[in-house]
Amino acid sequence: MGNGEVDRHRVVVVVLAAAVSCVVHIDLDECALNTHNCDANAICTNTPGHFQCTCDTGYDGNGVSCGGNVSVSLALTSLYYRVFHRRCLRSILGISWRDHVTNDELMARSEQMALHDTVANRRRFVGHILRLPTTRPTSLALA
Repeated sequence: MGNGEVDRHRVVVVVLAAAVSCVVHIDLDECALNTHNCDANAICTNTPGHFQCTCDTGYDGNGVSCGGNVSVSLALTSLYYRVFHRRCLRSILGISWRDHVTNDELMARSEQMALHDTVANRRRFVGHILRLPTTRPTSLALA
């Protein structure tokens, strides 16, 4: 090779090296494209080259499979029942928020037991609930 002749093998190697160095990594957002396999009760977070699934608050699991947290559901259900019971007692006794009556004072004035205690004392009247599977929140509330 001389006088302006080109070594074809060197040209091919140089072109291939340039092509390899120009490869650009394109990250696809699987979360935005909805191509992830996260549970319906999970949040998808895009990461470089992949994605991560995290269960929502109140759910347990690995993100791909999220189950309801029974203890959170039971605690919230019990709270809602207590609030509802006190609201009803306040309405019956004509007590407004302006009267500044505490919940303990409300229960003393009404001479009522807490709703949980009332239900626990009347268990024999709710046999159909007691026959439910023990994993159901209603059965757990009565335990």
